[in-house]
Amino acid sequence: IRRWEISLWRERIVVDLGKYSPSGTCLFFYLLGYGFAPIFDIDPQKVGLEMACGVLASAWFLSGWKKLELSGIKWISSKTTGLMLAERAYIGPPILRSIRRFCLQYRPLLFTIGFLGLFLELIGIMFIFPEFRIYYAIIINILLILTAVLLGYFELEWMLAIIALAIMSS
Repeated sequence: IRRWEISLWRERIVVDLGKYSPSGTCLFFYLLGYGFAPIFDIDPQKVGLEMACGVLASAWFLSGWKKLELSGIKWISSKTTGLMLAERAYIGPPILRSIRRFCLQYRPLLFTIGFLGLFLELIGIMFIFPEFRIYYAIIINILLILTAVLLGYFELEWMLAIIALAIMSS
């Protein structure tokens, strides 16, 4: 899925999407849980799912942390969000280009988008708690849909991985 998503961008019009694979990483830790479970005489599937959920929670949190580390609080500024939207304002379907250009006109909206995106990533650690998983998964999927509309890339693997883990571990 990651390779396909990257192939959709022509002529390196935006920064490269990473080579990460959330589903692959979650599967690795899920299987690792099967190795650890017998040591503690615990249900292997439960351990595997908890480890996979922990990895995904960490990935969301670390994504937000890295933004803060690299750019500080400037990440949520209307200028930063506006720049990301502006570089995509003239590509994609006409309706999406119109939405992006519309958003560029409103600095408070740009700030809100940047703030909410960063905030939702930083609270990703909540995914380690079973009682919050499905709610966080729904909220993150809404964020990912908005990311697809506003920024033009569709994070299908992230969407599927978080929903699958939230459902399987509940």
